[in-house]
Amino acid sequence: YVAFGDSISHGVGQRSATHLTWPFKLSRHLKADLSNVAVGGGKVSLPVAKQLAELDKIDFMTCLIGYNDWCGNGKTVEQYTKDYKAFLSQVRSAHPKTKIFCISMLYTRTKISKKSKLPIDGFRQAVYDIVAERQAAGDKNISLIKGESLTSEANLREDQKSDPVHLGIKGADDLANKLQKIIAPQL
Repeated sequence: YVAFGDSISHGVGQRSATHLTWPFKLSRHLKADLSNVAVGGGKVSLPVAKQLAELDKIDFMTCLIGYNDWCGNGKTVEQYTKDYKAFLSQVRSAHPKTKIFCISMLYTRTKISKKSKLPIDGFRQAVYDIVAERQAAGDKNISLIKGESLTSEANLREDQKSDPVHLGIKGADDLANKLQKIIAPQL
């Protein structure tokens, strides 16, 4: 199992303790070995896709990426869409049978990008559209998970109330449990 993402998947909010992150907990629920390639400040990344192409086999992966593209980097929806499509194409060309679960951005208190002044909704919709387009083109191994429907204010950090996006320890555990129920039947 490969988890691709940013600080949300890397463990900010869970004391940066790997065993408390949602990808680690999900891997334990699914009895899968985990390669967490999420990094703080991460964005959709073609170099990471190329590194993933070098792996012999990926049974399944989650992609929860976009907050830094949207809020920190100030990309347009079009730029984000182009980058996300290129990332998926690179991964898919090397791993045609890998189950890919694209998770739209989780709940956040941030509603408007600090840099571009764009709302978050267009970026979530971009992930919906990208997955639908790939499915319509015949990719039977890609799925959409609406992250914003799985998380809420209650999932954010308990220890730092000013953090608008990172999950707390309980929030990461809750997300892992919900994702397990969605992903397990598809493996």
